[in-house]
Amino acid sequence: MNHSSPLHRALGALSIALALVATPAVVRAQVGPDGQQLRPPVPMVITNGRGEVEVTPDRAKIHLAVESRGATAAAAGARNARIQTEVLDTLRRMGYTAEQLGTLGYSVHPEYQYPKEGGVPKVVGYVARNTIRVDVTRIERVGATIDAALAKGATNVAGLRFESSRFDEVRREALKSAVRAARADAEAMASAAGGTLGELLDVSSIDQGPIPYMEMSAPMAMARSADVVQTPIVPGEQKVTVMVAARWRYSPAR
Repeated sequence: MNHSSPLHRALGALSIALALVATPAVVRAQVGPDGQQLRPPVPMVITNGRGEVEVTPDRAKIHLAVESRGATAAAAGARNARIQTEVLDTLRRMGYTAEQLGTLGYSVHPEYQYPKEGGVPKVVGYVARNTIRVDVTRIERVGATIDAALAKGATNVAGLRFESSRFDEVRREALKSAVRAARADAEAMASAAGGTLGELLDVSSIDQGPIPYMEMSAPMAMARSADVVQTPIVPGEQKVTVMVAARWRYSPAR
């Protein structure tokens, strides 16, 4: 065959052109938008783990409110101030310090009466509300503290929250348990897939929140305060729960 024929030269030129066109496409498939070399994806096993540890609370936060009414905003506020002062003085005599007492909120607003037949509502008085926080460091004093405040005119136990001085320690125990659970699941998944679990790539915690509030309604608290017996408060065991999310390298069988 004549390698210098026009047909042969044309075929050679076409092959070179196709090679020049195809080569950049291969290169583009191996680099990212920033021009960096792309790496093949790392096989991973992704798991979640849950950890729970029980703890007995040894502290509490009580939210005590005084709600009072008056014909004017000033009258409602003045009556509220007198009652709240008596409540605070009583708590101080019980040994609570300034650091253990604090105002959570204060409001004065009109009280309306709405006509049955409709129309413009009428202001019939004013309501003042003052809420304080009491930090109780001895759990056995919770009932006595509530009773003393109610006896001096507090009208609402707006919230009762149990806490533990060991919360951070217990939370870390729960985290360890959660990571162990996540690893056990990951090992089971890797084995079932026919490979082995590699090193940990990353792990993060997802806290489920602090020990929850124990809510008490005002009517319940006021009824108890009328009894001679001290209001019984039993916090019981509380659970500290955490969740973790983890990613592990997966090593396929060779």
